[in-house]
Amino acid sequence: MANEIQSVHVDELSPERLRSQRLADAIAKAKASGIDNLYHLEAGEFDVLFKAPDERLYHRAVGKVSEEKGKAPQALKELALAVVVHPDLDAFRAILAKFPGLAMKVANDAMAIASLEEATFSRKA
Repeated sequence: MANEIQSVHVDELSPERLRSQRLADAIAKAKASGIDNLYHLEAGEFDVLFKAPDERLYHRAVGKVSEEKGKAPQALKELALAVVVHPDLDAFRAILAKFPGLAMKVANDAMAIASLEEATFSRKA
């Protein structure tokens, strides 16, 4: 079975999916800071907002994962920490201490989104 992207671009979130005013405020704050390409991942009781990785982050993660399979979990965690904008990093690290697989979900979606964006950019060029 293919890995499906579980995240949704925040502009596509229905009012029902905005589970709290805190999430709505985090989206507004991120957009006000200039983050346009913002995604939401609903993971159990947690709402995670992350930005699509830029080319540098994407290629660094791909390089680390490609170098040695044993480095993949750490590379994916580093990518997740680099792209998450909500919750704040301390809160996200605390969540990861209990649910370490969440980093992989965020990173996998971020990588897939970056791949699609690269393909779209390549077609436009």
